[in-house]
Amino acid sequence: MSIEVISVQKAMHSNAQQDSSSPMIIDLTGYALKPLDNRSALELFLNVTDRYRSSWLYLRGDMLAADFFKLSNRLCGELFQQCQTYGIKLIISDDFSRYESQALLDFQFEINKPGNFLLVNNLDDELAHVQTSTI
Repeated sequence: MSIEVISVQKAMHSNAQQDSSSPMIIDLTGYALKPLDNRSALELFLNVTDRYRSSWLYLRGDMLAADFFKLSNRLCGELFQQCQTYGIKLIISDDFSRYESQALLDFQFEINKPGNFLLVNNLDDELAHVQTSTI
């Protein structure tokens, strides 16, 4: 099954709603000029997923607040919990090797189990895996 990756601009300006049987990844990387706080990120996610209910949303880690992946401040867990509540499927790519946190590596391992979230090093590398999985 082929998965289409489209920009958020194309998704938001398209008149047609997505066919729920065809998986799609909506690339949010061209949206934010500055890092998103959790509230802004959730509002964006809800706006996009309102139209594309079965789609995955993709963004880079640098689009989020600088301390987003510092688990002690709870930003990451809070956003994932809100996404879970609203049924938002989210892929975040970042160079996770640059973080010297065993807790974050453990969190990444747990979050990448089958579900609604993926924390990946590179979307292009992950697409091959995604094409064959039940995204």
